[in-house]
Amino acid sequence: MSDVFISYSRTDQDFVKVLHQALMASQYDAWVDWDNIPLTADWWQEIQTGIEAAHMFIFVISPDSLVSKVCLQEVDYAAIHHKRLMPIVHRDGFAQEQVPAVLRRHNWLYFRHTDDFDTAFKALVEGLDTDLDYVKFHTRLLVRSREWQTHDQTEDYLLRGQDLETTETWLAEASEKSPSPTPLQRSFVYHSRQAETRRQQQQRRRLRRFGISVSILAALALAAAAIAWQQRQRAIQQSNLAEQQSKLAFAHQLAVEGQTLTQSQLLSQQQARMGTTETSLAFGLASLPPDLARLLGQENPRQITFSPSRQFVAAITETFDLRVWHIPSRGTALAWGTVADVADVGFSPDETLLTVATRDSVLHIWAIDGDDYTKVAALTGHTAGLTDTAFSPDGRWLGTASEDGTVRLWNLAEILESPMRQPPQIRHNRPIGSLTFSPDGQHILTGSDDQTLRIWDMVGQEVGCISHLAPVQRVRFNADGTQVGSVSGSTLVRVWPWPSLLAEGSGADTGLAEGELFCP
Repeated sequence: MSDVFISYSRTDQDFVKVLHQALMASQYDAWVDWDNIPLTADWWQEIQTGIEAAHMFIFVISPDSLVSKVCLQEVDYAAIHHKRLMPIVHRDGFAQEQVPAVLRRHNWLYFRHTDDFDTAFKALVEGLDTDLDYVKFHTRLLVRSREWQTHDQTEDYLLRGQDLETTETWLAEASEKSPSPTPLQRSFVYHSRQAETRRQQQQRRRLRRFGISVSILAALALAAAAIAWQQRQRAIQQSNLAEQQSKLAFAHQLAVEGQTLTQSQLLSQQQARMGTTETSLAFGLASLPPDLARLLGQENPRQITFSPSRQFVAAITETFDLRVWHIPSRGTALAWGTVADVADVGFSPDETLLTVATRDSVLHIWAIDGDDYTKVAALTGHTAGLTDTAFSPDGRWLGTASEDGTVRLWNLAEILESPMRQPPQIRHNRPIGSLTFSPDGQHILTGSDDQTLRIWDMVGQEVGCISHLAPVQRVRFNADGTQVGSVSGSTLVRVWPWPSLLAEGSGADTGLAEGELFCP
């Protein structure tokens, strides 16, 4: 794309060369047709493409340019595509009514022989820089709209995901700005939204169908287990029957106790179970494009992790190899050797970093640039294996939890320059199995084998603590950041409103179960 397209008469070519050199010296890229080539269809198509791809359209006004058929065609084409027009006068000797109406509406800049070139050029640069980001977005959207139109409006060229949401926001704010969106741009965004809605509906239908399949398989598995259990029961000797009945009674007692969970807790428990490796793996594969799902399926992954926008997916294969794919390119971008000691794989919020936490206490960091991966750091300092990692919402901080009972907060800007620098520590009395940042990035939550959930500020000071009846396996926020959930023992899920947990002692609003208290 060019910054400006210069339309002029050949008679004014010497002046345009001077203007072009001044623009290039000021770091502006100008599209100028220097060759007097025949007016063929290919030539005019090249002119149209140059106008579409330029952010600004400069028209050099002179008696010759105002009677040039080609110059006037260029003005009309720029106006049709809502280009930002900047008329400059180089030579007098024309009537005002000769100037196209779309140019008369704009302020003119004067570059005549009697005018000071530097003063006029300064005013031109100020005009070029005015609302430049908006104009550049307008140009990019026009180029993509034209590409979609040229390819028979196929869905492959439409916007989707975050790109579509950003464009819709720009379009909503563009009603009072110049240049205004063109009908083609509006149609392009409208059809993009329609296609995105259909894609999301299809994805939901696939998930529902997959969920039904999973339920059927689970029912079959339960039926098979029941048959096996019955066969085993019949094989048990009469002398052991009393012992087996005692065990069944105890299992029934545990099941009855589990039924005392409230409805909200049961929902959270279901959501927690959906987070197990097997179910997450299945649902992750079902939501992928078929060709990528087949690719992952061939690897027999034990675990998969998606980046926030699902542009990347990392998988630990059946043979304990780590593979990372850039989903749009459908190719293997990174293959790392045996990683049986991997505890966690994560992506930064902006998807520029990949972290691999290992049980030998090392955190490996890779920089991501499209399909390119570069290892930038290997962080050490923990004295036992890592268990969990988390990025702050703004991507400035990285937390690592370890079996050594500490969490370390790494400032990413500092560690990428000096990986040996040791960060502040947060300490429990026992191994820490989970950590997470609050949605505003002002607090950190940790869960430990010492049967506590603890809340810390960003300087490592404890500001809240809740005792549990068993080791805390996981702490997480819900999607909108209004609740905190913890999993203790093997399945028990507890949910509290956030930020009520910061008000230590207000147990009436926190939903504490019997036996679960604020720490002393």
